[in-house]
Amino acid sequence: MDTPEDYAAVSALAGSHHVPSWRECEVILAANGVGKPIRRHSRTVAAVAVYLAQALKERGVDLDVPLVRAATMLHDLAKGRPDHARAGAKLVDGLGYANVARLVATHTDLAFKGVVPDEAAIVYFADKCVREDRVVSPRERFRRSFERFRDDPLALIAVEQRFETSEKIIAAVVQQLERSFEQILESVEMDHFGNDSEGNADDVKRERSLAATESVCPVCLARIPAERVARGENVYLRKACPDHGPFSTILWRGAPSYESWGASSRPVAMRGACATETKRDCPFDCGLCPEHR
Repeated sequence: MDTPEDYAAVSALAGSHHVPSWRECEVILAANGVGKPIRRHSRTVAAVAVYLAQALKERGVDLDVPLVRAATMLHDLAKGRPDHARAGAKLVDGLGYANVARLVATHTDLAFKGVVPDEAAIVYFADKCVREDRVVSPRERFRRSFERFRDDPLALIAVEQRFETSEKIIAAVVQQLERSFEQILESVEMDHFGNDSEGNADDVKRERSLAATESVCPVCLARIPAERVARGENVYLRKACPDHGPFSTILWRGAPSYESWGASSRPVAMRGACATETKRDCPFDCGLCPEHR
């Protein structure tokens, strides 16, 4: 820790020792023999949960985003076993992650009565927004269960309770973010969020790399490589932190195209002198620096 920045980075790591990193979650899944389909599902659920947690945190809701990510990455650790939520929680608790285990244990059944979603509500809800590795509405996610158990009254009651819990959390999220649920789902761009190496071949074919750049991890603020990627008329910024996993955010939607706008020959107004000095390099010297004036 030779600089104040080093100290801040180490302090951030020390504050998150109660949760496994993204890489550690991947190792835990592999060590327990979790197959690729469940791992893709878990990554997608984690992406939805992190998006929601970060959006709510920006609105002043006190949420532990790394805890949410770890719990969603590991929520199906024991999938296929009887009462897999509690079985998975027991495995996670045995690794020393008691807080993560608590969220894993409640990801199938949760009594949500509040108006502000907590970490458990985000984990529960994100799981109900994903079928396999595709983002869907909870209504669509539960449709098969309603059909499957329509002749089993006891099982149908349990399904209805889970769906009602999802609806309550939706209402709370919509109220906090002041956006419709449809708008929220549209903002979660999932095609390659954590599933790049095993993604859908058709998605990869539709993709064009535009440029390599650098960005920061939104969790630890470390500088990491990033890529601008075009899919259809939209452009995304993709990046992956070694400790906190992959992130994706949309940069550009629709016409005029990103490339045609960038190629514009319009005259550029230049400031005579830079307003900020370059000390730590991009992207930490943000502002009217020599690189971006």
